[in-house]
Amino acid sequence: MSRSIGLTREEIMRVQSSFDQMWPNSSVMVDLFYARLFETLPETRPLFRGDMAQLKHKFIATLAVIVGSLDNITGLLSVIGKLAKDHVHYGVEAAHYESVGEALFWSLG
Repeated sequence: MSRSIGLTREEIMRVQSSFDQMWPNSSVMVDLFYARLFETLPETRPLFRGDMAQLKHKFIATLAVIVGSLDNITGLLSVIGKLAKDHVHYGVEAAHYESVGEALFWSLG
């Protein structure tokens, strides 16, 4: 059995089930996420230089992998480790994390 991220098995199942329920509307969720992020943290907009449609697709796909890996700490750390390195390269700063998290939870709501 692999280590977890500090969530109980029941909590992980609830997160994954909620994500599965959101999935049919994932494109709306991603649009809401970026709209909220750029509204609350407009200085991040220049960090997104690529095709936004592709970036949105990559965002939701990566989020799906993260949610699917919540019960596999090794896999989860691998995904988020690469994600962290990529985002440092893109210019993301620690000061952005709180607003990004808020935008994510808001858009999931």
